[in-house]
Amino acid sequence: MKSTARAPGSLMSASLSTRSTSPRLRLVLVVCISSILLSTQLPRVFGRESACEQSRNQPLEKEYGMRRGNGGIDSSERTSVDCALWKRERKQAVTTFTPDRNLNVYPSRDGSKEFILCAYPKTGCSQMIMLLHYLWKGEKITARQHELGARQNNLLSRDSPSLNSTTVPRILIMRDPYKRTVSSYHDFRRRNEGNARALSVSFEDFIRNIVAKSSATKATTGYEQANDHRRPISEGCSNPSWIHGGWDYVFQLEQMALWLPCFQEMLNLTHIISEGWSNSSLFNTVELSVQDQYRLLVHGGAKSLSKSIRTGHENLDEDLHTPYTIEVVNRVFFNDFVLGGYTLRIY
Repeated sequence: MKSTARAPGSLMSASLSTRSTSPRLRLVLVVCISSILLSTQLPRVFGRESACEQSRNQPLEKEYGMRRGNGGIDSSERTSVDCALWKRERKQAVTTFTPDRNLNVYPSRDGSKEFILCAYPKTGCSQMIMLLHYLWKGEKITARQHELGARQNNLLSRDSPSLNSTTVPRILIMRDPYKRTVSSYHDFRRRNEGNARALSVSFEDFIRNIVAKSSATKATTGYEQANDHRRPISEGCSNPSWIHGGWDYVFQLEQMALWLPCFQEMLNLTHIISEGWSNSSLFNTVELSVQDQYRLLVHGGAKSLSKSIRTGHENLDEDLHTPYTIEVVNRVFFNDFVLGGYTLRIY
């Protein structure tokens, strides 16, 4: 199918071709359209935003309740994004349920609130498990978190009183499937760095022969990597009915710099997360300009912004996808796109 998109130049030409447009209005249109098309801030004159920037940003500030600083965001401003932006309506009680080691009950400690969270591999789960260990044992660790039994001892089970409690929020962290599969590939190579055969596996082969085959395990492939590192989150974190109406909050990892403050406040975790870890604070989120915050909320982030937390092993700017891998990911991870609110690419 032929594309009907216009080049930027033709868009401006079409916008400005009417004879009735005054020279002054044409100038304003040129400036505004150029700014929008290039997705960059217009130059600030004497430290003040242009009228075009103000007209774009004011509705967003009103809708999202965000406060702007001088070109950046401080900790007080981070609290201004309300968790209600991510709130969903839980539609039904759980009648069938399949436990998963990544779906856990985070108990109350030091005044925090109990909650249910699924932090699947390749969604920044390691630090969430550190938090779970503390809420379980009262010990703040920054290593060996996968070995100390926090997940196994805090599984959400069929008999858990929290399962159908309306006062215990269910929280899910999603990640863009295209970025998560690239992350899974880097994890695959890292875990098999001494295996020449594994290191010869291209990204496309990884998607074709391992990701696309849900039954692929170490026993069938000979490679090191747990299945849940490449399995769709929507399959492992819940039964199918949870995709539509099973969660109270669904957060995108890419937006963590926005939702982490309200997550902490809602669950009374701020005092726990803010100190006592190796870098003082448990989560080390990327500093975002105000414009980047708007971009995250409206567009889900730039291609290069794989996630807004500094963790993991992958190159955040790398995109290894081909038309073939895009087709496979669209098919295999379709429910992840739906549940997480991500956009499918056209291949």
